[in-house]
Amino acid sequence: MAIADKWQQRIRRPKPYAVLTAAPRSFALIAASLPMSTVVMAALATMPAHAQNNATWLGANPGDTSFNTPGNWTPASVPTGTASFGPATVTNPNIFSPATNTLNQFQFLAGAPRYSIGVFGTLNLNNGGVGNASGNPQGTVVLSGGTLNFNNSTAGDNTIFYGNRGGAIVFNSGSTAGSADFENQTGGGTIGTITFNNGSSAGSSLIRNDSGAGIVTFAGASTAGSATILNDNPTTGDGSIIFTDTSNAGSATIQNLTAGNTITFQGSSNAGNASILNSTGSNLNFTANSTAGTSTITNNGTTTFSGSATADQANITNNATLNFTGTSTGGTAIITTNSGGTTTFSGSSNGEVAQFITNAGGTFNMSSLTSGGMTAGSIEGAGSYILGANELTTGLNNLSTTVSGVISGVGGSLIKVGTGTLTLSGANTYTGTTIIAGGTLAAGGVNVFSANSHTAVESGGTLALQGFNQTLNNGLENAGTVQLGVPGVTTPGTTLTVAGNYVGTNGILALNTLLGADGSPSDRLVVNGGTATGSTGIRITNVGGPGAETTANGIEVVNAINGATTAGAFTLANPELRAGAFDYRLFQGGSDPTVANDWFLRSSFTNGPGPEEPIGPTPPPEPLPPGVWPIIGPELATYGVVQPIARQMGLTTLGTLHERVGDAAADAACLSAVSTGSSATPDGAITKAPPVPYGNCPPGVWGRLFGQQINNHYQAFADPRATGQVAGIQTGVDVWRGSLIPGHSDTAGVYFAYGNGNVSVDGLVTNAAATAYVLQHTGSVNLNAYTLGGYWTHYGPTGWYIDAVLQGSFYNGNAATQFANLPTNGTGFISSLEAGYPIPLPWFGPRFVLEPEGQIIWQQVSFQDANDGLGPVGLGTTSGASGRLGLRGKWTISDPAGRVWQPYVLANVWRDWGANAITTFGPDPVPLMEQATRLEFAGGLSAKLLPGLSLYAQAGYQFAVSGTDGGRRDGVRGDLGLRYTW
Repeated sequence: MAIADKWQQRIRRPKPYAVLTAAPRSFALIAASLPMSTVVMAALATMPAHAQNNATWLGANPGDTSFNTPGNWTPASVPTGTASFGPATVTNPNIFSPATNTLNQFQFLAGAPRYSIGVFGTLNLNNGGVGNASGNPQGTVVLSGGTLNFNNSTAGDNTIFYGNRGGAIVFNSGSTAGSADFENQTGGGTIGTITFNNGSSAGSSLIRNDSGAGIVTFAGASTAGSATILNDNPTTGDGSIIFTDTSNAGSATIQNLTAGNTITFQGSSNAGNASILNSTGSNLNFTANSTAGTSTITNNGTTTFSGSATADQANITNNATLNFTGTSTGGTAIITTNSGGTTTFSGSSNGEVAQFITNAGGTFNMSSLTSGGMTAGSIEGAGSYILGANELTTGLNNLSTTVSGVISGVGGSLIKVGTGTLTLSGANTYTGTTIIAGGTLAAGGVNVFSANSHTAVESGGTLALQGFNQTLNNGLENAGTVQLGVPGVTTPGTTLTVAGNYVGTNGILALNTLLGADGSPSDRLVVNGGTATGSTGIRITNVGGPGAETTANGIEVVNAINGATTAGAFTLANPELRAGAFDYRLFQGGSDPTVANDWFLRSSFTNGPGPEEPIGPTPPPEPLPPGVWPIIGPELATYGVVQPIARQMGLTTLGTLHERVGDAAADAACLSAVSTGSSATPDGAITKAPPVPYGNCPPGVWGRLFGQQINNHYQAFADPRATGQVAGIQTGVDVWRGSLIPGHSDTAGVYFAYGNGNVSVDGLVTNAAATAYVLQHTGSVNLNAYTLGGYWTHYGPTGWYIDAVLQGSFYNGNAATQFANLPTNGTGFISSLEAGYPIPLPWFGPRFVLEPEGQIIWQQVSFQDANDGLGPVGLGTTSGASGRLGLRGKWTISDPAGRVWQPYVLANVWRDWGANAITTFGPDPVPLMEQATRLEFAGGLSAKLLPGLSLYAQAGYQFAVSGTDGGRRDGVRGDLGLRYTW
């Protein structure tokens, strides 16, 4: 192994040595040649109260090699402070300490050779430790019965420590092993020990139980730091690494490299973030209240959690045997069991929120539990899950996982909780209850749900077939969601067969259906021989269905076989279900009595023998004759009025010349005889002044507020009616005013307008019982129009005019029903040509003129296709003309203050034709007739209050004059404007 190789690079095992008790000076230890890296240790201990002395070992080979001979030191006294070792005339000098010695530190000076120090008694290093400046590795050997104590001291750098023949190395009071190397050996039947106490640390040292039953112990609040600790006895293999009390393995590497060794965590110890290897034939034990912390554990032997131990947040790879016993728990660990491995829970142990990954050939076995059940954060993999007669609750970590292996167990139950998805794709055989209390239990293949398990879907849970047919032979309770296909994705046709009873407790049955004609494909619930009771809402997702009018039973969604009964058990969960122009409703039974307990979707209703009636351009007659009639929703009426409302907004924004800028005679200062103070002829005609240069015809600005009441009735199948108003503001500027022809004048300008149309819509819909149509509120339309326009107006010598306008609009807004909302984005274009010719008739009043007027308008409105949440909708494009013929009678009155007042009355006849709207719902067109004839009566006033300031206003009423030509458009309309020239 890599770590063993590392150790061999750092230590060569010494040859057997002998202690010559008769002649201590003949002690020989072959250790100086051992290559070693630097180590520093620290410990917490107090110095003795008596004075301390420092001494240096004689460089020449002394008479004996005893540490306790004063003559071996300079000065000649055994050191109790610092023992220094400098250059020597002897290669690899050996020193032994046969008694008890206490000092501060060993200091190896520069140039010192490799010393080996044998401890046969007790050597205490207090408040110091080992310092090595020699540049050579130094060896300290603890021999039989000897003890080396580090008290608040460090083990030094580049030093090697042996615990031979029962020797003991002890770290106390916060000492540290630094990066030293330790080899713990057992000889003569006495076990060598290395012990860390009282907050001491193994630092980054290398510690090895090399032979015999060596023991490395961490006690108190000690820590293994980042050390490497090995049980590596190739013969007896009975080394032990023990963590007890509140000790912590830190980030150490801890390994059982050979069989027969043991790593134990006991008390309240913690494996920290250690990397732990348990090899074949060895044991890793967590007992009492110990925890695996965040360690990484590779188990090739036997790992056992007992007592109240916990795997905590460890990452455990189990290739052999992993046991949880007593009340131990899996914590939040990730536990992967590979081929040949078994993870077993017994007693009252519990998986808690651990993530269990059981790969092919691996086994998760909880059949020996005596508590009746356990929890798991999640389960996954192709291995086996054996429940026995116990209950497994999984999903607490909210992960989404797949079990492709088999879940088995006579009487065993599976409970899914949490928010994640557990997908089953194996042939599961457990026979207890399946409960989906949270998240989703999904199928990854055909008939993977345990057929003999009674299944209960609780509120908040989902049983998802994912498009795979399933059979449940022991009944189904549904208080959550049973979803047969992937909504909108899988092809309709998935079947869930329930033998026994189906009980709905306000649950949802979600089906994919191709909404079309009779017999269109759909997911289905098959109730085999039992009863369907309670209340279940069937939620339909249309998968590409264009919609069509059904004429027979419709589309089957629940099939009752072998005497099953389903009376009143199902309702349609969709607030509205539409495909194309047709709404679909859920019905029990059909025309054939053999299907009395089946359930169907139909888009039509029958009120007696008769033909199939399509959606046409005219409303259905009243009373409704016998026949097959389409089921329609509120969108037909609501969306149908968008085009005509947009066209009406365009016309209202356009207006007429007098609505837009007021009366021409009141503000045409550069040509009007009235405005220059001239008088009319005896017959009332207005005398015009000759043309004047542009400098005398300054430009003007103008603006107006406009509004119109809407009370419209259109001709369409849904008989739509719109009530509301159009309101807006318009402002323009004359960019040029002048004369091109003598006696004539011209004005050209541009304008911007904003308008809003807000209407409430009523129309026909199919009633709740699907037996007739009822007229009711269906929705609303709100449109904004942003408009730019340009105009050119030509005035003739006698006041006649020709006015040409081009106008473009951008529309946005929405049309909304109770369950749908359609964005309405579109454009509009208008071209208008208007003319008027005033005829003086002074006998009707002061300067009275009668002005015949005519106007022809062409308009195109186009909307983008959109989706209202129920299906695609196209509002289409309309193109058509509107025309106006009218008479306007006007008086001109001047007061002594120089103000000019021009009251007037008018009458218009309007006609719209050629712009019939077709709203498409999917492939289905729904026409609406926009042809209409209406009359308008209005009155107004233009007032020139100052030489450059005019006000004008108009109010009128418009109403239909024919109820047979496609509709009606009634309402009050008005304008208020201001014009200023300078």
